[in-house]
Order: sequence, then structure tokens, then C-alpha cells
Amino acid sequence: MDLDDEVPGADKTLGEELTTPTKIYSPLMTKLRDDVEFFAHITGGGFKNLLRVLPPNLYARLEISEVDPIFKLIQEKLNVPEREMYSVFNMGIGLVVGVKKENKEDVISKIEKEKEICLDLGSLVKGERKVVINKEIILQKY
Repeated sequence: MDLDDEVPGADKTLGEELTTPTKIYSPLMTKLRDDVEFFAHITGGGFKNLLRVLPPNLYARLEISEVDPIFKLIQEKLNVPEREMYSVFNMGIGLVVGVKKENKEDVISKIEKEKEICLDLGSLVKGERKVVINKEIILQKY
């Protein structure tokens, strides 16, 4: 592809997608810090970064149905296995915020008030520390 080619399913060119700066979440994190259990910035290392913040007796069970088009393109063009994609890239999810059930609606409201997109990705479940994505991708080692 040429850098001026549009990414299928996106409203940006390949060049624009590849040079979009990382979003800075620290202002949002400062506003939420008293209401959350943990933050995980899903940058290099992908969803394995959740392993850094999970206690040893819990695992993250995530359902991720929408993936940014640039990641679909990378996976398709470079023939990257899905597990590897979630181990390396954020797949369009920049920050994971862990909250107790009783704080969930309040935290979602605060995030949306800041004009951020907020998705309920799943839950924490008792068991060995790992990240399970869409019931089939399992990340256990960082």
C-alpha cells in the first residue's frame, strides 16, 4: 500500500494512521484515581500489560468485538496470528480501567463526561492470573 491509500474501514490514509500520536491519559487518570482499582495503558506489550496489575488470584475475561481497521489491515497484510496481535498492539483500546462493580456506572459517567469513549470490556474472575480475550486468546506471561 501507498501511504496516501485509505485504510479500508477507516476515514484516514495509511500515513495518517501510522503517524497518529499516542493519546495521553494522565489527565483522565487523575480525575478517576480515587474511584478505580487499577489502570493499564495498553501500549507496546498489548493486553499483556494487564498482567502487571492483576492480583495472582484473578484473571481478566475480556470480550473485544470491535478492532480498529488499521489493526485488521496489519493482521491481514502481514499474516499475523490473532494472539500475537493482542500481545503486541492495543487493537484500538488505549487504556483499561479496573473498577469495582459498585463504582462502574459512576466511573463510566465520569469518563463519558470527559468526551472519551468508554467500553465495558469484561470482568475479573477468580482463578490463575491471565488475560482471556474472546474466550480463545490466552495471555499468561509478560
